[in-house]
Amino acid sequence: MKYKNLILCLLTILAVVACSDDDNSGDTEFSENDRTEQQMIDNDSLLGFFETHYYNADFLDSQENIDILDIEIIEASIDGNGNPIVPAGYKLLVDEMVDGGKLLTIEDPVRFEDTEYTYYVLNLNQGGGDFQPGFADSIQLVYEGSLMDGQVFDSQYILSPVFTLTGLIEGWKRIIPLFNTAEDFENVDGFTFYKNYGTGVMFIPSGLGYFSRQQGEFISPYSNLIFKFGLMTGRENDDDSDSIGSTLEDLNNNYDLLDDDTDEDGIPNAFDVDDENDLVETIDEDIDGDGNPLNDDTDGDGIPNYLDDDDDGDGVPTANEDIDGDGDPTNDIGANGIPKYLDPTETESNDPNA
Repeated sequence: MKYKNLILCLLTILAVVACSDDDNSGDTEFSENDRTEQQMIDNDSLLGFFETHYYNADFLDSQENIDILDIEIIEASIDGNGNPIVPAGYKLLVDEMVDGGKLLTIEDPVRFEDTEYTYYVLNLNQGGGDFQPGFADSIQLVYEGSLMDGQVFDSQYILSPVFTLTGLIEGWKRIIPLFNTAEDFENVDGFTFYKNYGTGVMFIPSGLGYFSRQQGEFISPYSNLIFKFGLMTGRENDDDSDSIGSTLEDLNNNYDLLDDDTDEDGIPNAFDVDDENDLVETIDEDIDGDGNPLNDDTDGDGIPNYLDDDDDGDGVPTANEDIDGDGDPTNDIGANGIPKYLDPTETESNDPNA
């Protein structure tokens, strides 16, 4: 309980910090654009961009490992008939939006800020590694961020520090998990070279970026963002060390770890060592010992034990099957030689009102 109280205090502090407003609004009244209307404007801008910009398709197709500095996206000149002029070896982005093309249209099934967003990613290489990060995992990559006019506002051309995706803009949390990390690497003269890594270009509407916020010198409110990237490494995060990756603790699949709290104790599942508060820690609900509590469902009701407050479905809550009152139902063994909270034939309860 001390551990859970400590986590609750830390989450409260983080919430206060995250909600603080560093903008000095003074007496100026600001009216933010409607998100749905702005998304329509942003999407039209991106589609127009794809119709007027080409990239060096043939060259990139010939590269085993793509250097993001070699990715060229260029605005086309227009001929006398109003058509874009595309040099040999290059390809209009819009021509990659066909079935089987490399420019993928992603209509996210998850709403963000009560708005349905469409965004795009040019998949230049899927990546050959075994790891495909979730939105709550950590990654290292190279990248270059620019505006639609080509202005570069941020870049990391050597391997980045470790980034946790939950701390990045919404577009990254959705697009980076579409790719795999590098298949292999080698060290040469003190330098690490990655092979067959996920590489692409993401095109993000302002609503999945900074929306109405001015960000730094170059990113004005309602700016669409373009990022070239190469995904090198990653690792799964398990914030409460309960053998369930934090991404998998987003039960409502809305890319937000803070609003999933099964036992409503104020501690989100991703940071809670006992998600349903049944006195059995989540890591101990891995009954079959395969390292994965997700597939342990003793009563077969479709709810894994770690989210089920009555693991054996006998009508007695697991917490009330702690007969000896030591705070641990796992050592209360019944006549069949198994813990009573896992045996539907054992219905003894420590609830005096039962």
